[in-house]
Amino acid sequence: MIAEAEEHQGQNIQESEEHQGQNIQESEENAKEELDKSIQPEHVRLNVSREDLRLEIPMTHVRPESPNKPDTPQEHVRPETPTRPATPQVNVTPATPKVPDFSKSIAAQDILKCDFCQEDDAAGEMYCKTCALHLCTACVSRHIESLTSTCFHDIARYKSSRDFIRPVCDFHSDQKCEIFCKECDVPFCSQCLSEGSHKNHDITGICGTYAVLKDKILKDTNYLQENMIPEFEKNVHQMNQWIEETTEQYDQVARTMSQIGNIWREQLEAAIAHHKNKIQASRTKDVQILTKCEESLTEPLAKIREIINKNKQIVSSLDFKQLFEYRSSVENFRRVPHITEINAPSFEQHTSLLNQMVELIGKLGHSKITNIPGYVIRIHMENPTLLTTFQSKYKKGIRRLRCVSKGNAWICGFYDRWLKSFDLNGTTRHRILLKHAPIRFSTNNRGDIIFLDDHSANIVQDGENECLFRVTDWKLRSVCCTVHDELLIGMTNFQKTEGKVVRYSGLKIVGEIQRDSEGNLLFCMPYFVQENRNLDICVTEVKLQKILVTDKMGSLRFTYSGNPAAKNTFKPLDIATDSKSQILIVDKSNRCVHIIDKDGQFIRIIGGFDLEEPISISVSLEDNLWVGESKSGIVKVIQYMKE
Repeated sequence: MIAEAEEHQGQNIQESEEHQGQNIQESEENAKEELDKSIQPEHVRLNVSREDLRLEIPMTHVRPESPNKPDTPQEHVRPETPTRPATPQVNVTPATPKVPDFSKSIAAQDILKCDFCQEDDAAGEMYCKTCALHLCTACVSRHIESLTSTCFHDIARYKSSRDFIRPVCDFHSDQKCEIFCKECDVPFCSQCLSEGSHKNHDITGICGTYAVLKDKILKDTNYLQENMIPEFEKNVHQMNQWIEETTEQYDQVARTMSQIGNIWREQLEAAIAHHKNKIQASRTKDVQILTKCEESLTEPLAKIREIINKNKQIVSSLDFKQLFEYRSSVENFRRVPHITEINAPSFEQHTSLLNQMVELIGKLGHSKITNIPGYVIRIHMENPTLLTTFQSKYKKGIRRLRCVSKGNAWICGFYDRWLKSFDLNGTTRHRILLKHAPIRFSTNNRGDIIFLDDHSANIVQDGENECLFRVTDWKLRSVCCTVHDELLIGMTNFQKTEGKVVRYSGLKIVGEIQRDSEGNLLFCMPYFVQENRNLDICVTEVKLQKILVTDKMGSLRFTYSGNPAAKNTFKPLDIATDSKSQILIVDKSNRCVHIIDKDGQFIRIIGGFDLEEPISISVSLEDNLWVGESKSGIVKVIQYMKE
């Protein structure tokens, strides 16, 4: 259009209008399907005087509609000044622009006339939102040329049912806002602009701001629906289970009391009543604690649902003021509150003199309350990122690594007594000389190091090595410190035909996991063990080449034998868990890490990053994956989750 304007300065305005109409007609053949959605035109500041209009035609965003064409961005032609070289001549035969036939879709009496030319046969299918005028195709250029001042003109195909409600200007009550100042974060009208308001500020058309705000609300709503709702529902479900289990455990204690009461009969009824009251009070207190914790989850869950519904109403509303006044509340719910687990007390029965009935019946222990820390909801990154790589300098390679604090991990090498702590830069922060080269190691809640050799479990406290206990009939092969500071130790017999996982509380064995409900052996070589956040026990069975997951009582929940899409045979080694209770398994043969959820459903594989014989993995507090390579001694830290 600019070249034509320069070439035909002497021609009359009517010819220019015909060219303008022809260009709009050609644009209609390349229209976007976006017109079926809300109008979101881009905006261009027009600095045009009446004297320059015949040589420099201002750019106006006109978006015609043509559903039969694919989405193609509308081109904007930058006006050229008369001093620039002339563009090649394009011969276009002037044609009178055609007015679309609205008779098939709109009743004749409902056709809007052009407010500019007022002709009966000129349908106002275009709309200038700045001036609130209906325009026919031929009058678009006339309307632009008739401007008396510099302003924005937002012209698009008229869709009254999809237009939003513009706010009234705070300074000119008879004007609607069509401009938005990014620096002041306020909308204003063209009269404010002509009076010098927001001079030299970063401004844009209000339609663009409308689209940005609407998109932001949609993103917040989708994030709440896809990430926060499932996470809160998961924890509410967990709390419901714990409430049921705790209530059942207390009921079991009460039933035990009733049985004892039947044995002691009338002589012990008073003492029984005393203990039942004590049980009831304790149960009520603990259930109240759990219920309060549940409420701390259900209340924000309800608020999130309320926000989602409100956001959907705002998005479906055409009121710009509601969009403008919207304030994101995602940050208020990003951190999930802490949850509380209660282990109901057991009943310790005593046998003594009958005249001390209360003491004779037994002693009700205190419930054990564990506050599981809250956490920030994270989601998977589409493309994991390698954060850092460093050399551990273990001559025979890495055997085991464990993250202990933000950006720090303990690492041991094959047949090496030195245990070293490294940061993300590969700097050695601490060194401990162990009395034996460790097979496996873990850390407890106090930061003490528990390490194994073939037949003994040892602890390092204040730099001193001390043996906790020894076994003679089994070889110790894996260790994990639980959230309750108990030990899970995997062991195998000398023939490597039978294995088990033993739970130690202090020096006392409090449980063993060896067989399933049908009496079949679960393990032969349980070489890696890890407790999940939901208290499940995850075990790598090296000989059978699969992962076995049991609940905290030892009942088998599921097994995982790799993903069929993997190229090579699944050879699992080390295992780790993250803040979402996801299970990460290092696969040596495929040089990757598998991720499954807490119920055994496959999520993804993290591969690449030139992993060479990965053997040990651990997940840091910020959900970064540390991978140790067995021969090279290299450690790679990979970010696979984001907030």
